[in-house]
Amino acid sequence: MERLRSFGFYEAINYVFSTPDQERMFFRTATPMVPIANPLTEEDTHLRTSLVPGLVSSVRRNLNHGTREIRLFEFGHVFSRAAGEEKGPTGEPLLEKQRLGIVATGTFYRPYWGKAADDFRFFHLKGIVEELLAGLGYQADFRRTGAAPFLHPGVAAEVLVDGQPIGVAGELSPELHENFKFLQRVYVAELALDGLYSRTVPEPQYTPLPRFPSTERDLSFVVDKGLEFGRIAAAIKSLNVANLRGVQLIDLYQGQKLPSGKVSLAVRLTFADLTRTLTQDEVNKSVDQVSGLLKREFQAEQRS
Repeated sequence: MERLRSFGFYEAINYVFSTPDQERMFFRTATPMVPIANPLTEEDTHLRTSLVPGLVSSVRRNLNHGTREIRLFEFGHVFSRAAGEEKGPTGEPLLEKQRLGIVATGTFYRPYWGKAADDFRFFHLKGIVEELLAGLGYQADFRRTGAAPFLHPGVAAEVLVDGQPIGVAGELSPELHENFKFLQRVYVAELALDGLYSRTVPEPQYTPLPRFPSTERDLSFVVDKGLEFGRIAAAIKSLNVANLRGVQLIDLYQGQKLPSGKVSLAVRLTFADLTRTLTQDEVNKSVDQVSGLLKREFQAEQRS
C-alpha cells in the first residue's frame, strides 16, 4: 500500500455491491454472482466479482468534478459462487477472494520548463505492477491476452508470477471508453493477492556501485511480426550468459524494405563484471551465444 502511495496513487473504497447488468457491461457475460437476500436498492442486488467496475466508475465521478489526473487503487474482496461449505445469505455457495485493483488516467508527469507532459501509458502501468510485486519478493512476467473483455484487445496483458497467471493489466476497452464517455485513455489492472503473502520478503541487500565499466552491444535482426519481445527476452535470460546484466528493446522497424509479415528489432545487451573489466573476446563470445539462440529458436535473420 505504501509503495502504491509513493507512485502517486490514492486509496479508493467502493461498495461491494453490483448488478448482473454491470457485470455484462464489463465481462460481456454475467459471471455467476452471489445475490443479496435483502437488497436496499435495485442497483445493489448482488456481490461484486471484480474491483474493476467500481474503480472505473470512480474515475468517471472524478472526471465529472474536473479532476483530470487520477490514480486510484483498492484492496478489497470479490465474491463468486463455488462448491463448498460456505454459504451466502440466500444459501448460495460462497467463495471470497482478496484482490488489488489499480486504475490511472491523465499525465504521468506534468509539463515543466523544457519538457512537455507525458501521458500515462501502458508501460507506466506495467512498471508499477513490476515494482509492486518485486516489493513482495516476486518477479512479474507479462503475456499478451485476449481473455479480459474489459481491456483493449491490442493493449492487454496477463500478469504471471512463477509461470502462473495472477491478474491482468491494460487499457480500458474502446466499448467501455465509449460507454463512460471518456475523453482520455484509462488504464486498469487487477491482481489476485491470495497466495502471494506466503513468501518471506528478503531483507534488502547492499550492492556496491560498480568500479568497472559496463559494455553494451546492439543486435539488429528480423523476426516474424507476431513474435512477442517478452518471449525473446525470456529465452535470452534462460541462457544464463556470463556477465549479462541487461536485455533491452531499443528499436522496432516496420516498412517496405522488409518482407511481408516481418519486423526488425534492435536489442541492447549490457555486460559487466563487478571485479574487473571484460575483454572484447569475452563479450564477443557471449554475443555469439545470444545470436545463435535467436537463429535456432526464432529463425531470426541478423541485420548488418
